[in-house]
Amino acid sequence: FFQALSHIRQAYEGNKYVEGSEQLLLRYIWYGVDADKNGYVNEKELKVILNRLNYHLKDSEVKKRYMKYIKDRAKGGKDKSLQKEGITFEQCMDFLQTLKGETSAAYLIWDSIFGKDVDTVSANTFLNDFMKKKQHESDTEISDVQVLFKYLNELDLTYAGEPPSDMEGSIDRARFEAFLFGQKNEMWDPDRLRLNQASLDKPMSHYWVNTSHNTYLTGDQLKSESSVQMYMAAMQRGCKCLELDCWDGENDNSGVPVPVVYHGHTLTSKITFSSIIRCVKGYMDSDPNTYPMILSLENHCSHPFQEVMAKVLKETLGHLLYVPDKETLDKDLPSPEALRGKVVIKGKRPPEPDDAPDDEADSSDGEEEEEVDGKKDDKKDEPKKVKVLPVLANLTLLNGTHYKSFEISKTIPPSSMHSIGESKITKILDKSSANVPLWREYNVNHLTRTYPAGVRVNSSNYNPTLAWSVGCQLVALNFQTNDSNMLMNDGRFKENGGCGYVLKPANVMGEEPGESLFKSGMKLKIRVIGGTGMPKPGGNTTGETIDPYVRVTVHDVLAEKNSKATEEDQDDWTSKEHHETQYINDNGFCPVWDEKSFKEFEVQAPNVAMVVFAVLDKDTGFDDRLAAAAVPVSCLRRGIRSLTLSDYHGKDWGPFDFVHLLVEIDF
Repeated sequence: FFQALSHIRQAYEGNKYVEGSEQLLLRYIWYGVDADKNGYVNEKELKVILNRLNYHLKDSEVKKRYMKYIKDRAKGGKDKSLQKEGITFEQCMDFLQTLKGETSAAYLIWDSIFGKDVDTVSANTFLNDFMKKKQHESDTEISDVQVLFKYLNELDLTYAGEPPSDMEGSIDRARFEAFLFGQKNEMWDPDRLRLNQASLDKPMSHYWVNTSHNTYLTGDQLKSESSVQMYMAAMQRGCKCLELDCWDGENDNSGVPVPVVYHGHTLTSKITFSSIIRCVKGYMDSDPNTYPMILSLENHCSHPFQEVMAKVLKETLGHLLYVPDKETLDKDLPSPEALRGKVVIKGKRPPEPDDAPDDEADSSDGEEEEEVDGKKDDKKDEPKKVKVLPVLANLTLLNGTHYKSFEISKTIPPSSMHSIGESKITKILDKSSANVPLWREYNVNHLTRTYPAGVRVNSSNYNPTLAWSVGCQLVALNFQTNDSNMLMNDGRFKENGGCGYVLKPANVMGEEPGESLFKSGMKLKIRVIGGTGMPKPGGNTTGETIDPYVRVTVHDVLAEKNSKATEEDQDDWTSKEHHETQYINDNGFCPVWDEKSFKEFEVQAPNVAMVVFAVLDKDTGFDDRLAAAAVPVSCLRRGIRSLTLSDYHGKDWGPFDFVHLLVEIDF
């Protein structure tokens, strides 16, 4: 069944590259509107299509334009069926192009570069006037353009007429528009999107790893439901480190202990440990070449239940479970490539001091009791600790230990690591400026996991860029919460083929002497031009036509603590700068902002900074979020570029499969 679905998905994805985006969007809508399936839509059905496309016209205007279109096409009695039956898919697509007229963002760009009276452009002109001058692609050659033109001229653009007879020598306006909004003109550097298998042979500590916090929760931290489905959703979203808070449950009918997972001492519901492990097994079986899946076990179980946990892990996962030998524990961590297709356990391993798990020292969230540079940060009595049975500890590669100072931490084995809460991150950095390079140095050979503060009972997220900047690998976020911080996480881990492991930059690793994270600061210039296929809020099929505008936000890390930080900045070490366009009335189908000047952003740490593009619907009171995407600043390409947007769940299918922004980037 899953293989059949995969084949259907592959066929659909392949078809996306032989049709234009707007044509695919109309096809998506068409079959739901053509109620009698006769292959035609009438005036009434056309109004529904326009509403779905978010293009508003008064009923009288729709009627006027519809009748004029029919009259023009039926001139001389050539097509009398139009008046009787309506217009076909191809004619509807043509009708939509007449609505766009000369306000198309792509046509405005064409006119400014090639001229208003030019209908086709040659490969040489395209190469010199556009690819080299505007797109800054100095390495592009005429042969590359000829291959591109052949592809563009083979696209099925039913509304555009026949392509030029010289398939490799020229393109027209419609095919230029298809290129601008297409995948080949993405804002992302294509080399950064591709899986680089050769980059995955270094110790695991050299990578940022896509990580989830309290993966089982569907909502808030106090009373929401726990669900196994959240694990599958996280893995499908690219997560490679899942959290399981394990507690004693009941005994089954045979008297066998049943460990459960939930947020302890809260009203969240419980799910069985075994059901989660079966879910992980199912995912690994469906993608046997996936890079290692880390299970972060917060173990609150008594010994009988720990025995069951170990048995479930071994019997369910079998050969998929990575079991370290003693010699491995004192060496550099294995690489993601070496652990490909394996499940790795993070937990506690005697005879190391048996620290309190994250969730044991602070019932409000789960921050462990930590020490900052040898000084205890929490004066409470240390809670009672659960000893870990050898049968479970022996399965554990990554061993959680207390942080005291980085000078001490650097001497512990590479397989030992720290978990540090959000509020402690800034405390450590505030304590001493020396802790910044020391933390990066520690993170070269060891792992650090960070997680949200206990006050985030609504499951909101913290800005991950600060933790990334000091080299923390497992920056755990609440995947169930679709905020801008989770969006940045999605953007970061779109890199490297979405495999969940991204090699940290050299200046985050401290590998370049004298080359600090902030030495390569830059000025980032952004100009929003237009868009296509903007959805209604939540991807709804009905409702009023949207009035879209774009908000651009650059999230950066500061070289020095900001003494004037606001609550919006979240902490003293990061910054957030906004820019908003004007809103466009009643047009989400083909909005044109065409900003006349660039917005300039000062970026201090380009290797960790993120830029978020969000489209919102202007309304009285509350502006609905429509679609968004985040891109690492280091992955941007100069020039007039397209960016594919998704909803805030990372979903890029259904009505979100056709949403694109057109933006000019320079730096």
